[in-house]
Amino acid sequence: MTMTKGLVSLILTVSLVSVVMAQCALCKSAVASSGDVNLIRGLQMGIGLLLLMPYLVVGTIGLFIYRAYRAQSRPPTNGQWGRWS
Repeated sequence: MTMTKGLVSLILTVSLVSVVMAQCALCKSAVASSGDVNLIRGLQMGIGLLLLMPYLVVGTIGLFIYRAYRAQSRPPTNGQWGRWS
């Protein structure tokens, strides 16, 4: 069942790439009418960065929680230097 969910999410992600690249229709049409390629690419990169940041924050918090949970489940070491002694 987990493999099926992963496959479905992968297919949805790949199929929505063109929609994500289009971003906001109003912004795209306004910037495209200006004809400045650097402005268009800059706007697309900015929107992509804004979309990426929440996932990075949540992923980082999840990583810290995972590492803290994993550190609690390990038995204590006898040496002063922990696992490097």
